[in-house]
Amino acid sequence: MRLKGKAYRDITIEKAARIGYAIGKIVGEKNLVISGRDAFRVSRMLKRAISAGVMSAGADVMDFHESTTGEIAFAIKRFGAKMGFMVSLDPALGGVYIRVFSSPGYELVGSELNQLLDYISGEIKEPHEVG
Repeated sequence: MRLKGKAYRDITIEKAARIGYAIGKIVGEKNLVISGRDAFRVSRMLKRAISAGVMSAGADVMDFHESTTGEIAFAIKRFGAKMGFMVSLDPALGGVYIRVFSSPGYELVGSELNQLLDYISGEIKEPHEVG
């Protein structure tokens, strides 16, 4: 299970920023999050929104720009990051999907991903801190 949907309709810029804010709150202030994306414009914009949300929670972001999911998973372990994410275009869906990774590079699935989604819908009202 990944976070997926149509860009700008199911996954809006605001929702992407909230996802980033939740990731930043989960890892804590001054901890590192790795970010990556594929080569498409929509992925670039959503990655920037997620990164902004992470930084607004006080966490740091190491940006890998265009990369593969394997590079993100490896970078989490290599640089001692707490979490990471990858934004990619999904041609079959006609939208995008967001993969979230935890240390040491495992993708969040099932109940772990549901905890992130519960955090977004429950505790967070609006990002309000500046990192």
